[in-house]
Amino acid sequence: MVGGRPKGSTIANSLDCKARIEAATINAVREFEKHQAIAKQKASRLKKGQLTVIIADCKSKNGVEETVDINAATIRQRMKRNTVSSLKGTK
Repeated sequence: MVGGRPKGSTIANSLDCKARIEAATINAVREFEKHQAIAKQKASRLKKGQLTVIIADCKSKNGVEETVDINAATIRQRMKRNTVSSLKGTK
């Protein structure tokens, strides 16, 4: 009798989780850019906590657990540097 997990399933799950986190981060950057552009047209600022709401929404859309932390400073920095992904280069 053989028991336990199938071989490679833990690695596959880990890779899938990392991919979902990166997708949620990229979506959060794009959403933040949209909200920032709208606020700029109106000559106003974003509401307090808006970025946190955007991050939580993107996490739920991409199936990322609530315990996983996506740093708000990461989203701001990627927008400031005009990079969506964590790799070098522009959008």
